[in-house]
Amino acid sequence: MIFAATLVVALTWPIIARTNSYYLDWPMHLWFMRHQGYSLLHDGGPSLFMHSSEGVFYPLFAFYGGTFYVIGGLLAASLGGAGVYGYALSWVLTFALAYGGWVWLGRLAGLGWWAVQAPPAVFLTSPYVLTLVYGRGDLPEFVAVCSMPLLIASGLSVLRADRLRVGSAVALVFATILFTGTHNLTLLWGGSLLAVLGLVMYVCSPRIRRQVTGRGAARVAGLVVPAVLINAWFLVPALAYQSHTVIAGLAPRWRFTVEHSIDLLFQSLFTFDRYTIDVWVFALPVLAMGWVASVGALTLRRAWRTSWMLLFVCLGLVVALLVITMLTQGSLVLLLPEPYVMIQYTYRLENYILLAVAGGVLVGLVLVNEAVRWMRVLAWMSLAAVVAVSISGALRQIGHPQSRAVRQIPFWNPPSIDSMGDYADGTVPEVPPKPLKQLLFAAEQVEGSRTSATVDLQPGEIIVTNLMIMPALVHIDGARLIGDQIVRRGDVIQRRAVLRVDADAVPGAARITVSGARPWPVVVGQILSLLGVLGLAANVLLRRLGRRSQRLPTSISSTR
Repeated sequence: MIFAATLVVALTWPIIARTNSYYLDWPMHLWFMRHQGYSLLHDGGPSLFMHSSEGVFYPLFAFYGGTFYVIGGLLAASLGGAGVYGYALSWVLTFALAYGGWVWLGRLAGLGWWAVQAPPAVFLTSPYVLTLVYGRGDLPEFVAVCSMPLLIASGLSVLRADRLRVGSAVALVFATILFTGTHNLTLLWGGSLLAVLGLVMYVCSPRIRRQVTGRGAARVAGLVVPAVLINAWFLVPALAYQSHTVIAGLAPRWRFTVEHSIDLLFQSLFTFDRYTIDVWVFALPVLAMGWVASVGALTLRRAWRTSWMLLFVCLGLVVALLVITMLTQGSLVLLLPEPYVMIQYTYRLENYILLAVAGGVLVGLVLVNEAVRWMRVLAWMSLAAVVAVSISGALRQIGHPQSRAVRQIPFWNPPSIDSMGDYADGTVPEVPPKPLKQLLFAAEQVEGSRTSATVDLQPGEIIVTNLMIMPALVHIDGARLIGDQIVRRGDVIQRRAVLRVDADAVPGAARITVSGARPWPVVVGQILSLLGVLGLAANVLLRRLGRRSQRLPTSISSTR
């Protein structure tokens, strides 16, 4: 525990000390978290919309990070400090989440307390994990990836147990909510890889098939299904309307981006050094990969028929395929269906390589435990050296001077507009650019997903607004949407709703009201989320009834 706590604190110390603002998306996710916290406090619940000086009723949370930002918003609202404290805590807890998941997996595999420290140490000190945190600043992706070890560990614990235990059940529910409610790309890629890996292991290993009982699978499903349904409030609208979004209509652009994003050369991935000219490092943990390969070769003869060796080989194939994909500019990605191509940048595949490498370290430790003594000692000593080198490199990487002091972010002014417009409706007809009267709805006056304005307009008059909307999710009274006017800011394209005032409007005092609509995907999503909550409550009730029924015979016999 001391080693784990020390490592997590050391890796997150720049965040704890609030000395860095980091790179790219760091302030953007802080702002999103604060915005959802505001909705929780003032509207009494989460919102599908983001309102800012850039535009109102933008359906960001219907397509991106819905439940995650609700959880983060609760932290931001409860800890204060303009959300910075809750935001910093989110990063620290995510490191701890990943560490705990790997430790639990190691213990389930039968490893001792010292051995189980190696897989999380290798994973969290890997160059790309720290690039994701201190370079890209992508908190939702980091959370989704780091929830995967806990998801697997808690799922296996519930599956293999003779009865449902509270700790395992809570962990499985929490990990499922995070994994399915945080980052859709990670859900797609990570979920697909987990499904394929699990299927291969089940089909190819008779021992695993014997361990998967009907009762265990039912317990897992009884927890996972309602946990997934918790996220239906935004996942159902996302599934229903994703094909209408601007970002979905840019498939050719994403294919081009995959092919031309960053030229990841062999010498960039397979290097023993971490570049110090930037906080972006794409080097693979080659020392850990070498250790895993060596252990596999040494133990192959003894363990080649075991399920552990099968898992070892499967993880190696995952690493090989993903590395080849990165080195060939995403050529294998381009063969997949369009949603997979929206990964945008092939360096995102390193998330799954690192998970597989850390898993390989765990499996290698299990395999070497059955080896002769000299081999065990050599493997443990060499792995300790690999971990020490990785920790040293990680501390050097996060100490890069590129970081700057945190600045206060104005609440209604987003720090970045790069994502504004991705989730507007790309099927709305474009209105040719021409001078029009403007109607700007103030973001701070949107309450309960509703706002209105009385303006000096004539019936039938055409105006351009700062509404950045998905029409199916918004209801407009007093005017009719006729199209979007495109606003270009460099490479960023924003869509502003153009309205025609109703013919029965009061001349010179037209009243226009905008509110969140309740189409069937929104209603169904909310109902399913409620059913998810009720399903989890039913699990608690059934557990209590089960415990009571177990105590009842003892109580009756004691009265006789």
